[in-house]
Amino acid sequence: MNVAAVRRWWQRPTAPLLLVAAVKFAIHLATNGVYGFQRDEMYYVISGQHPALGYVDYPPVTPMLAWLNTSIFGISPWTLRLFPALAGAVVVFLAGMCAREMGSGRGIAVLTSLVTLMSPLLLGANWLFQTVTFDQLTWLIAIYLLLRILRTGDARLFLVMGIDVGIGLETKLTILALCLGIVAAVLVSRDLRLPLRTRYPWIGMVIALALFAPNVAWQIANDFPSLTYIRNHSVDISNGGGMLTFIADFLLYIGPLILPLWIAGIIFLLRNRRFRPVGVLTVVTILLLLPEGKAYYPAPTIPLVLAGGCIAVGRIVSRTRRRQVTGLVVAGAFIQLAVLLPVILPVVPTSSLHTFNLDKLRQDFADTVGWPDLASQVAAVYNRLPVSQRATTSILASNYGEAGAVDIYGGSEHLPQAISPHLTFWYWKPANLDATTLVTVGFNPIDIAFFCGTVTRAGTVVMPDSVVNQEAATPILICTNLRESINAAWPSLRSFS
Repeated sequence: MNVAAVRRWWQRPTAPLLLVAAVKFAIHLATNGVYGFQRDEMYYVISGQHPALGYVDYPPVTPMLAWLNTSIFGISPWTLRLFPALAGAVVVFLAGMCAREMGSGRGIAVLTSLVTLMSPLLLGANWLFQTVTFDQLTWLIAIYLLLRILRTGDARLFLVMGIDVGIGLETKLTILALCLGIVAAVLVSRDLRLPLRTRYPWIGMVIALALFAPNVAWQIANDFPSLTYIRNHSVDISNGGGMLTFIADFLLYIGPLILPLWIAGIIFLLRNRRFRPVGVLTVVTILLLLPEGKAYYPAPTIPLVLAGGCIAVGRIVSRTRRRQVTGLVVAGAFIQLAVLLPVILPVVPTSSLHTFNLDKLRQDFADTVGWPDLASQVAAVYNRLPVSQRATTSILASNYGEAGAVDIYGGSEHLPQAISPHLTFWYWKPANLDATTLVTVGFNPIDIAFFCGTVTRAGTVVMPDSVVNQEAATPILICTNLRESINAAWPSLRSFS
């Protein structure tokens, strides 16, 4: 490619936005291999090996992506995290495009993408393979399409939005709050109500529902396990601090030094008649999730509001004042990133997590440590059993993290696939499992005494580098002389929380 061609490409409105997105992608490529699998990542990998139309705590898109990724690249943390890194880069690009749809110039669009890139929310989430990142992407696509409809009046875009929302519903159910936010936006906007006279919004709605129908069918067939999970999860959220924790976390996800920009953005959106619908969308979405949600649920609206804030900065009349404020925004974002970086990205070696208390400050970091060690320690207990006894011995794990570790790392240790009553693992126990001995991890003796005649403590999980996480110091037990079979005990062990 010659210099003239590069110059022509750079003059395109999207070129600098693509460059910022590429920087975002490169940051994750450089850091995604520092830590091992996080517990959720192993769960998605194993879920992908059990294809289904639904799972207890999430719809099927993320497990499908995990299956696709591991089929292409094999099972490793760095390669698994390629998809969320790419999705996060697209979100950064779309943030700038949202600013463009609201009438910003090239510079303000770049500023929007830049502050979105440095958002604690996105950098902190997009390095992990979880539903969160893919959920963020579907939200941003829907928001971008809504802004485009506002600008162009092109009702056909509702068809694309229907596809996006349908995929979003099959990714994470929290997008339902965004759907209600979109309804509120349509109700307050004459420009968005006009397309309702056409067939396109209604066809889009049918497309979204049709894409969501397989998961609904799975829920009906399995007596709505996700509703049970949501009820249990709501109790956990309330016990974890409720609304006050939600607000504090949401402000942290925005970033303390960028908060004034977010405030300017929400004021700009609500005051501007043209963009008031997306301001209403943001407020409605946050309020819907505030009582019983987690702060990262509505956080995909943050790039939209930051775009509004950047446009407000761009409308400062005084050129000198505008440059000063822009400089303060960029400086604030960089300072904030520099201070929070050790808590946001995996840049501190795992050997130093406990030293700097990062295993307590960021649970996701702690949950990437020790899974091969756990599998090895369980294997040491299992392999000490007589060969004849091992033939009818199963590995019972108390949660999906432990079960995932055994399944992913236990093969080289000659371990059988784990069974666990936790969430969707509960469905994966082989029917009529013939087990006379259980090696358990994560259970206390009292948890299994109702069906174990004899319980012997055979070990304790030790995490490397003194990292404190949920598995540290949990017991490894041997259960024999079963009072009832594991098949009979299985319904009593089920845990959908």
